[in-house]
Amino acid sequence: MSAQAQVMDSYVDRKGIETMLTHRRNHSSAIEWLRYVRRTLGLTQKEFAGRLGYSTNMVRKIEAGDRRPSAMACERLADLLQCSAVDRADLQLWLRGGWAH
Repeated sequence: MSAQAQVMDSYVDRKGIETMLTHRRNHSSAIEWLRYVRRTLGLTQKEFAGRLGYSTNMVRKIEAGDRRPSAMACERLADLLQCSAVDRADLQLWLRGGWAH
């Protein structure tokens, strides 16, 4: 694991995760919230793409609202945020477009 990844992993503590999940309800769209999470974690689109198993171009398309994250990318984000089972299910439903929050 790179030094940058270790710093990011240490940043994602329980309080930070809960704050990000709470902020989900303050954003008008899942895409806006996803961009907020990436920026809060201090990640570039390229770094975030690597964490989700995507190309940088795909992250750009998602942040532009042209694409939705795959189920696998939602799972990886839930892993990154150490989501509970309930939060994990809600997160996937919301990011994939099935829940207006």
